[in-house]
Amino acid sequence: MGGNAHMKRLIGILTVFITGFATVNSYGASNIYVAPNARAGGNGEKGSPYRTLEQARDGIRTARASGALKKDSSVTIHLAPGIYRRESAFVLEAQDSGAADAPVVYRAQAPGQT
Repeated sequence: MGGNAHMKRLIGILTVFITGFATVNSYGASNIYVAPNARAGGNGEKGSPYRTLEQARDGIRTARASGALKKDSSVTIHLAPGIYRRESAFVLEAQDSGAADAPVVYRAQAPGQT
């Protein structure tokens, strides 16, 4: 990845945290939205979803590292219906897990569900 492309990606990720990390409710739970037909530059909010699973995963990692998302906060990643084209496996690591009282859940939405 060239320097400019890397910088644009970094700026896109950081934008999420400047605006407040997707949707955080009063209980400390976060909702992140992903749609395969989303426009580039989405921030994970319902009206501006991420385009890929990796963007959602990396957004959570960055939010946790920066303190914008507490380790004891639950996260639900809402996956809009559609075809998610893959070039490689989607990898989750120990750092991507939640806890019994603060799970990280990838949840498919039914067609027409918002």
